[in-house]
Amino acid sequence: MDMKLVSRLKVIVILAMLCCGGMQVMNAQRLVGKTNLLYWCTGTINAGLEVRVSRHYTINLEGEINPLAFGDKSLKHYAIQPEIRYWPTGRPQAKWFYGAMGTIGRKETNLTGTNSHTDTFGGGISGGYVFVLGQRLSLETSLALGAVYERGMEWKGDRKPDGPNVSGLKICPLKAGVTLTYILK
Repeated sequence: MDMKLVSRLKVIVILAMLCCGGMQVMNAQRLVGKTNLLYWCTGTINAGLEVRVSRHYTINLEGEINPLAFGDKSLKHYAIQPEIRYWPTGRPQAKWFYGAMGTIGRKETNLTGTNSHTDTFGGGISGGYVFVLGQRLSLETSLALGAVYERGMEWKGDRKPDGPNVSGLKICPLKAGVTLTYILK
């Protein structure tokens, strides 16, 4: 994994967290920590923060990384997914929501003998339902669909190309989640 890109990713996450934290302090709103349990099943380390910015709107920021390889097979990737959510009931972090989200990341895969290193970015629509389990604990189900632009290299065997040889727009699921959330403040 390119260390320069990892450093940039860290800076982006830290800046986004500071921005979200600043909004939380300024508006004295609720802050939620979260992790997607489905991603953990695939070995993907993930965490997120959601900040209520008004009675009907929240800003959600999630990050994920999967550094694992299994023998000669790998599905390494990392991504950041910002999202704005609308809560029609006027009670954020409970019941139905829908929103718009973006995604940016990088994939390094080796499956069925084909290697692929691609950068991705895109966006789409999201929706879900939050089941309140207790005063601070909830279980969120969510799905996001959209379009992603990918650009990178793809090759078979040991002959890596000199530069990008694949690019294109794909319509695909951006996120599927069964997420455990905890209200921090």
